[in-house]
Amino acid sequence: MGIEIFSVVLHRSNKGLIKCVELKEEYKKDRYRSCVGIMLLNKQGHVFVGKRFESDFYWQMPQGGINDGEELEQAALRELLEEIYSSVGVHPLDATVGNGEFIHVDELVEFAKNQKIISIGETGLDFYELDNKNNQRKSFASHIEAARITGLPLVIHTRNADCEMIDMLKSEMKIGAFSGVVHCFASSKELAYQAMDLGLYISFSGIITFKSANSLRKIAQNVLRGLVLVETDAPYLSPEPYRGKKNEPAMIKYIINCLAELWNESPNKVAEITTNNFSRLFVKLNPEKKNL
Repeated sequence: MGIEIFSVVLHRSNKGLIKCVELKEEYKKDRYRSCVGIMLLNKQGHVFVGKRFESDFYWQMPQGGINDGEELEQAALRELLEEIYSSVGVHPLDATVGNGEFIHVDELVEFAKNQKIISIGETGLDFYELDNKNNQRKSFASHIEAARITGLPLVIHTRNADCEMIDMLKSEMKIGAFSGVVHCFASSKELAYQAMDLGLYISFSGIITFKSANSLRKIAQNVLRGLVLVETDAPYLSPEPYRGKKNEPAMIKYIINCLAELWNESPNKVAEITTNNFSRLFVKLNPEKKNL
C-alpha cells in the first residue's frame, strides 16, 4: 500500500506570512526516517512534510493534525509556534538596556514566569571589546541570581574571558548554587573542566567540525558525557560540509556525527546521551527528570 506524501515548502511572502507550496512526491523511507519534518495529516489521509524553502533539510517536528476550517499554512505555523521555546536575558555586549540601566533581577524573574521561557540568558562575559567589563560582570551577576531564584539554567556566553569566567563562576557558586550550560563552547580545556567540576554543562556547535578545531575536538573527546549538549547556533556557524552557508537546526546531525566519531559511539547513542542531558538541565520542559 502506497503512502501519499506532499512536501510543504515554507517561505515568507513580502508581507512576512508563511506560504505553503504542495509538491507531491514519492515516499522514500530512508529519507524521512532521520529527519521527520512537520507531519500534518488532513481528513483525506494526506501527509504533509515540512521543508524549508530552497533547502535539502526537512524540519524535525512532532506530528499533528489540520483542524477543521484551518488552512495548511495556519496548521504549519501553529505546529512551529507550539514547539518554540525561549530564553530571557541580555547579551554581555549589550550589558545595559536601551536607557543605559542594567536589567534588574526581578525583571528577569518576572519574564521567566512565562511558560515558554525555559532558561536565563544568554549572558556572560565577552571581552572582544574591552570598554564595558564592569558592566558585563554586574549584568552577569544579576542573571545568575535570577537563575537561582527561578531554578532555570543559565545559557552562558564567553569570549576572550576564560580566566575571568572561571573566577566568577567559582565565586558565584559559593554564594549559591545554580545550573547552566556554557553554550557554543570554543574555549580552553581549563574552562571546560572547571565548568564541569561546578556541575555546568558544555555545549558543542558546528565549530567542532572545522578542520582547524583540533584542540576543541580533543576537549570533546575527554569531557564527561553526562554534561554534554549539542547545538547549531543557527543561523551561524554551519558545520562542515556546509561551513559558510546559512545554518539551521537540521544540521545538528553533523555535530552528532562528529561526536560519535570522537567517542567511538553510534550517532544514535550520542543523540540519546545528549537528549537525556538536555532533559535533565531544562527542567521546565521535563520537571520529572530534575536531579536524575
